[in-house]
Amino acid sequence: MNALSFIERLLQAPAGEIKTTDILLALAVSAAAAWLAALAYRAFYENRATGSQIDRSFLLIGPAVTALFIAIQSSLPLSLGLVGALTIVRFRTPIKEPEEIGFLMVVIAASIACATFQWILLAVLFALGLAVLLLQRYVPGLVRSRTSDGVLLLVLDGE
Repeated sequence: MNALSFIERLLQAPAGEIKTTDILLALAVSAAAAWLAALAYRAFYENRATGSQIDRSFLLIGPAVTALFIAIQSSLPLSLGLVGALTIVRFRTPIKEPEEIGFLMVVIAASIACATFQWILLAVLFALGLAVLLLQRYVPGLVRSRTSDGVLLLVLDGE
């Protein structure tokens, strides 16, 4: 198999049974995508004082969601049962910043793209996400308000 046919096979959705090498590739790419999302979170939002350091969980969330979707994509009853079971799961840790939800959604979307072997969609997702983050940072007032936010730390003596 030459390199061009291998790349063409990767860009197409697999038909029928999924090969073990494809599963391993999807999990590896999902872990890499989660790592890139964690790097982007640290680069753009780590200096927030109210953040929960949610980026530490991205490396677990990414491959886990990919494995979950690979497992259920071939079984409609299993997928419906899983959706029903997951409706009772909720986050115990409060999401303190809206950016955290955005990054969680990026990690989940990237994981689903990896599980369904949609490599072009994954690349577009990260390219668009990086472009939006760069615009938000370097074009003031485009996405956020012109007022700056911050944290005031006040330390008083005991008396």
